[in-house]
Amino acid sequence: MSTVRSAEMLPGRRRVLPGGVTGAGRLDEPYPVVVTHARGSRIWDVDGNEYVDLHGGSHADDLAVGDRRSQPGP
Repeated sequence: MSTVRSAEMLPGRRRVLPGGVTGAGRLDEPYPVVVTHARGSRIWDVDGNEYVDLHGGSHADDLAVGDRRSQPGP
């Protein structure tokens, strides 16, 4: 699994968000992944990796996951 694009985006994100994330719970090492969209319990990052959201909506506030009109998903 590659997260190269998330790593490349971090410097720009740090210029506008503390730590480059919208909440302290998202400060992952070595860097946080950048989530692009979600559907139900699944989330995708900018590198195309798919994850199962075991935090119960860890990125819901960023993505409006309840509104399917906002989801580009597969």
